[in-house]
Amino acid sequence: MIPRLAPFLIALVSACAPRAGQPANLARPLVASCLENPSSDTTVFDTTQVSRGPEILSGPQLQYPDELRTQGVSGRVVLSMIINADGRLEQRSIERVRSDHPAFEESAIQYFREAVYSPGCRDGQAVRVRAAFSVDFRARG
Repeated sequence: MIPRLAPFLIALVSACAPRAGQPANLARPLVASCLENPSSDTTVFDTTQVSRGPEILSGPQLQYPDELRTQGVSGRVVLSMIINADGRLEQRSIERVRSDHPAFEESAIQYFREAVYSPGCRDGQAVRVRAAFSVDFRARG
């Protein structure tokens, strides 16, 4: 029985393990062992308490505010939010950590509201995680 379970256990352990050398902004494929095993616990973990944090899988086209683009203004927005065990954003959980301009903040919030996420993993289960994501707006000139 144990030898039959070995491949499954190896897959389960490696599914939620952080991958060294992989940039955080590249989305990894959904891992069935975590996504298909959501925790019923309502605790919100932070990214230091999970083996794999939530990630953005895809998102809409980011809108650079026209007025700021015309003026050549660059900036950064950092937002904190809760991603649920099913990979959905808790809409009311979005909090500003840093914003260089209100128009950048509005655009970033819209992006994150429409993005698709993978959930965070803890002990092989998908869990609720508060994570921070950033968006850099760079004017070309």
